Amino acid sequence: MKLAGKVALITGAGSGIGRAIAQLFAEEGARIVANDVNAIAAKETVESLGARGAGARAIQADVADSGQVKAMFAEVDRDLGVLDVLVNNAGIAVTAPGDRDRLREKSDTRIMEMLSEQGVTTHWDITQEMTDEAWLRMIGVHLNGTFFCTREALRLMSRRNQGVIVNMSSVAGLMGLENVSHYSAAKAGILGFTRAVAREVGSRNIRVNAICPGFIDTP
Repeated sequence: MKLAGKVALITGAGSGIGRAIAQLFAEEGARIVANDVNAIAAKETVESLGARGAGARAIQADVADSGQVKAMFAEVDRDLGVLDVLVNNAGIAVTAPGDRDRLREKSDTRIMEMLSEQGVTTHWDITQEMTDEAWLRMIGVHLNGTFFCTREALRLMSRRNQGVIVNMSSVAGLMGLENVSHYSAAKAGILGFTRAVAREVGSRNIRVNAICPGFIDTP
């Protein structure tokens, strides 16, 4: 029960890593605020907590929209009056229908070409074909979303000079992945942002850290 009595807001809590974090935090005694862009998914996460989720709530908001983020934190402030933990987990892997299948097909083709020892003739060409919309949406959800939520969380945490923020980065932010330059850029940006804000708010006894997972099997 390391988080007994603590209020924890997890973004992107509707499935995958976010839901797992919400479930573990609830086991440790935290009162959960489960955010997701999908309202039904967020509610399902709260329901999955069972008896451990007493007092938990689901809030729908797109973290890439600063207005929606501001409204979400205003609701937390109004109804709970405090925020102890923020996990900036919300994220996307692809930005358009069919992207995942196209990437998988091109990857399979490249592997076969490498095995043939005739040289690779199927090129990624991801960046040169990327649209403004795809780039901006990826940066918007991951990097802007992390900033918007952190800004609002700090306004609550600074009242008591205590709190914890955990940002979800990725191995893509450390090394760069060849088929997701926009995702890699966003995750690398989160690392720089994390380091800067950790230095900034250390005097307030607020800790800011990042986690860099590898590939995780989620929906």
